[in-house]
Amino acid sequence: MNFIISYLEIIILLPLIAGVLMFFMPEKYRKIKGIASLAASLVVLYYAARLYFSGSAPGQLNLIETGFLERLGTSCLSGLAGNYFMFYIDNLAKFIVLLVAFFSVLILLYSIVYMDRKNSLRNYYSFILLTLWASVCTVLSDSLFMFIFFWGFLGLTLYKMLSLIHI
Repeated sequence: MNFIISYLEIIILLPLIAGVLMFFMPEKYRKIKGIASLAASLVVLYYAARLYFSGSAPGQLNLIETGFLERLGTSCLSGLAGNYFMFYIDNLAKFIVLLVAFFSVLILLYSIVYMDRKNSLRNYYSFILLTLWASVCTVLSDSLFMFIFFWGFLGLTLYKMLSLIHI
């Protein structure tokens, strides 16, 4: 079960951190942003495949009890808050996370070539990675609070990403 937690840390944290860091890269490095976001998405796909093929039993992960949130520096969350920060991992959730990661790689491969012709794509790759993060967290969420939060965040990132593309 410990390796599943480390896989989840990579699958959840990498798109979040890379997506936030992409906001700070200037527009003139558009190609580098695309390649870096593709690399982050490929790493997420690799660990999603490892998680899927791990063959572990389904179960519920409390992010406070596993120390996941403590390693992020948010150890002040305790008590009843632990009931809201839970992920449930079963075979269907693993498969959907694998598909989400696979389609994000396909979208990024297409975007690097196609979006090179667009003029203003200031935060496009950031929103792609944050959409990947929100999608994975929505799929794995076990409480209604987390599901609604990540679903709402997913809607915001998709709206912002699609508003950047002027068809």
